[in-house]
Amino acid sequence: MGDAPNLASPKPPGGSDSVSASEDHSTSYGDALKSTTIIGGASVISVLVNVVRGKLSAVWLGPAGVGLMSTYVATLNTLNTLASGVTVSGVRQIADAGGSGDNLKVGETALVVRRMALLIGLVGSGLALLAAGLLSQWTFANQSHTQRLRWLSVTVLLGVLWAAQSAVLQGLRQISKLAAGTIVGGLVGAVISLPFLYWWRLDGIVPALILAALTQWLGCWFYARKLPSSAPRLSWRATLVGARELVALGGVMMLSGLMAAAVAYLTRLIVLRRLDLDAAGQYQAAFALSFVYTNFILQAMGADYYPRLVASSTQPQVVNRLVNEQTEISVLLALPGIIFTLALAPLIIYLCYSSAFQPAIEVLRWQILGVFGRVASWPLAFVQIAQGRKVLFLCTEAVSNVLHVCLIWLGCRFWGIVGAGVAFFVVYAFYWALMLVVIGKLTGFRYSSANLKLWGWSGLSVSLAFLLNFLLPRVWYGVLGLLMGTIAGALCLRTIAIRVPNTRIAAYIHRFLPNFLKN
Repeated sequence: MGDAPNLASPKPPGGSDSVSASEDHSTSYGDALKSTTIIGGASVISVLVNVVRGKLSAVWLGPAGVGLMSTYVATLNTLNTLASGVTVSGVRQIADAGGSGDNLKVGETALVVRRMALLIGLVGSGLALLAAGLLSQWTFANQSHTQRLRWLSVTVLLGVLWAAQSAVLQGLRQISKLAAGTIVGGLVGAVISLPFLYWWRLDGIVPALILAALTQWLGCWFYARKLPSSAPRLSWRATLVGARELVALGGVMMLSGLMAAAVAYLTRLIVLRRLDLDAAGQYQAAFALSFVYTNFILQAMGADYYPRLVASSTQPQVVNRLVNEQTEISVLLALPGIIFTLALAPLIIYLCYSSAFQPAIEVLRWQILGVFGRVASWPLAFVQIAQGRKVLFLCTEAVSNVLHVCLIWLGCRFWGIVGAGVAFFVVYAFYWALMLVVIGKLTGFRYSSANLKLWGWSGLSVSLAFLLNFLLPRVWYGVLGLLMGTIAGALCLRTIAIRVPNTRIAAYIHRFLPNFLKN
């Protein structure tokens, strides 16, 4: 469910990053941790930028304004995903070319990806422009937002161009440049777009979104413009011939991304129609905050874990080891933040938004439980993609997405906005169980004893942190939650230090841990 990297055939991409069965466990674990840390550093900065932007937007626009902004984004993301799905497959194409060591092939592949992004982006933007009236009628039950949606159609083109630049950086494993482009684009976008919201309030939403999309693309373009170093001369006829495989690989991911975007759109639509625009803003606040801590883990899976998994997709034992390693890393890094978010949800909502967003507190708590399931299920879900199980991947995504929409509708009908959060938790609990069954059939996967122990105490910790909310006064619950999160964080750091001994990371961890946790 949700966004996922491009599908690929089982053929390894080659290069030094391929994983062999004899690869040292601690080295493999350390490589995964290093990539997660790089992406995490960029994500932390992006999170801080988004928190500041979200806080100011909440103060200046209120719940209704935040709901309106998120509805615009969700509406156009459906077309944006439809347009950019083919471009996402360029990651695998460029990775294959990079593994061959042929700079000319790398340059040609990158040029094909960029040119196709321009063509597809123009088509997608044109469709958004022509369908603006229809989108306004479907979403808001009137055509009063048609003109704004027409202006926002340019964000479809900018989004696809950004996807192409990201594909070049990711395909060549330029993780640091990808991180830098994300940071620069986010910072510049916030600086130049926030004044429009301050001065024009609701009327400033459209220019703010356009400028944010523009700077996001320019940030990646700046770092990808000289990659690869060999700039070939390629005719447009040759470009279209080279694009055939790109389209074939991207078709499945386009459908998957389209389903995810459709769920996001339908969720806002159900909340908007069943409840109101204020409720849509409350849901968006909780949804955004539920991912601020764990999103970097999910992004790192696509940047490093996925290529390594592809390289070993025909070796079930290696695949299972990589899944266990990535699962352990993901849970260890996510667990403290999940407990802290559960305990401090009221304070987080107030600091990041305003007191007008109090209904989002319970939504956030349910959604953060769902995020725990998401972090657990994604390492498993990537196996389908790495092995090129296209039909199976689409089927599992379709089942989960349909269930999600049904649960959102039922939840909002019977429990209001909190029901949307409950639906998110239930669907990811189901998805986790589904992935365990599916990947068990594909590779014979079983969790390692270390992971089973980790699931035992981490699951107990999260469950206790959630249930105490209903048993204790808010202040005492917050204090106890802080203590639980701190202890969980120390235990997680200790486990990481054990997994990567004799490294700088382990040395730093041991320096700050209490003595009783070092052994």
